[in-house]
Amino acid sequence: MILIIFFLKIVESAIANDIFRQTQGCLDDSKTYIVNIHSHIQNEVKDSIVSLASKLPHSPLIDEIQGITGEKASIIATRSYLGTIIEEMNFDLDKYNIQLSLVFENLEIDQISANGAYDPSCELESPVRERTANAYSSFASKLNNTIGIHLIIFGCIYRNLEFDLIHVMSNQSCGRITGVMWDGSINTGTLIKSAIIETFTGIKDAYAKGFLSLADKNMLCGFFEKCIGITPTIHGQLLNAKRLIRYTEDFPADVRPIDKEL
Repeated sequence: MILIIFFLKIVESAIANDIFRQTQGCLDDSKTYIVNIHSHIQNEVKDSIVSLASKLPHSPLIDEIQGITGEKASIIATRSYLGTIIEEMNFDLDKYNIQLSLVFENLEIDQISANGAYDPSCELESPVRERTANAYSSFASKLNNTIGIHLIIFGCIYRNLEFDLIHVMSNQSCGRITGVMWDGSINTGTLIKSAIIETFTGIKDAYAKGFLSLADKNMLCGFFEKCIGITPTIHGQLLNAKRLIRYTEDFPADVRPIDKEL
C-alpha cells in the first residue's frame, strides 16, 4: 500500500511538473523574443479583403480605393486584417515570451499575382507548394540568399480539397518562406496562425489543435534560441524587457520592425 501511494505521488508530481513546464515561457519574464514576419498578399486576395472591409460597419474605407485617412484602401484593409490575426497570436504567445512583429511591405502587395484570371495550377497540382517554391526562388535571388521569415497568402478561383493549404520552405537554418491558400477570411485566420507555428516548429496543425504539447513547446523555444539573439538581424531581436505588441488600434510606436542583414 505504501509503495502504491509513493508511486501515485511520483506520477502526480511528474504530471504537475509537465504542466508547469508547458506553461513556462522560453525565457524568464524580463526578456522577450521579437520575431519579424514579412507579409505578402496576392492581388486577388487583397481585393477580397478590401471588398469585405469596405462593407463592414464603421469601415475605415471611403470605398474600395481610398481610406478615410487618405491612405490606399488596400493598405488599410490588409494591414487591419493581418494585424488583428498577429495581435491575437501575440496574446497567445505572450506566455512563452515571444512576440510577432508584422513587417508590412506596402510595395509588395502589388507585386504578387496569379497567372492571369485563371491559374491551372489550382486544379492540376498543389498551388500553395508551387507558388511557395516560386516565391522562395524569387526571394533567394533578390535577397542574395539572405531570407528572413516571410508569410505569403495566395488565392485560387477553385480549391481542390485534396491539396494542402499550407507549405513551409526553409532557407539555411532560420530563413522561412511560408505559403497559405486563402479559404475565406475566418478560416484563413486559423490557417495563418497554424502556418506561423509550423514555420517555427515544423509541426502541422499545432495551433489548430488549440494547445502546444511539451514537445511542440520545446521545438518552438529551440527555434528562437537558435535564430534570435541580442544583436538585431533580419529575423528579429531578443529584448531585455517584457513586451506585448498590439496592432488593432495603431502600429506600436515603441516597436519598430527590425530588418537588418545578418
